[in-house]
Amino acid sequence: MSDAGSNPSSRGEVYGQLITLEGDLMLLPAVAVSEVGQMERIDLNIGSPSWLIGFRDLRGRRQPIVAVEGLCGGEVPPRSARARLVGVRSVQEGVGWAFISQGQPHLATLNPAAMKPESLRDNDDTELVIARTRIANLSAMIPDLVAMEKRIMEAAEKGAASDAASEPWSFGENSE
Repeated sequence: MSDAGSNPSSRGEVYGQLITLEGDLMLLPAVAVSEVGQMERIDLNIGSPSWLIGFRDLRGRRQPIVAVEGLCGGEVPPRSARARLVGVRSVQEGVGWAFISQGQPHLATLNPAAMKPESLRDNDDTELVIARTRIANLSAMIPDLVAMEKRIMEAAEKGAASDAASEPWSFGENSE
């Protein structure tokens, strides 16, 4: 008896993670996400760019933590009690990077019938956002993970690590 019918890829389906950002959704391949967890100790970045929130220690290496909204040209959202830290596997070699989501990511089984192409928004950074898709009544951006990782690592190497202050992550006035 074949179990090909139980394998999503045999039906043209893939697993994705729908991740809530401030005012948007991001769709990542499920294999790109290394972990999802509560906010933990973060060495806050007090330098520039503002979207580079800080760093955390991961297996003895400093992993950058970013606000994707700011990385893509928008405003860095206020801190939220619902925030989760989403780890992204490195597409090159390295420890990867992490970003702050505005809630728990949702695993979704995706197929061509469920996804419809959608135009990029005027404010989408075309170097970092390769496409948009509509899934049911939701619009999600599909990022260029190679370009994102490159921009993040360049910012981290430009001295942001040396400007970091060792402070625990705390909730600001805008927390929920």
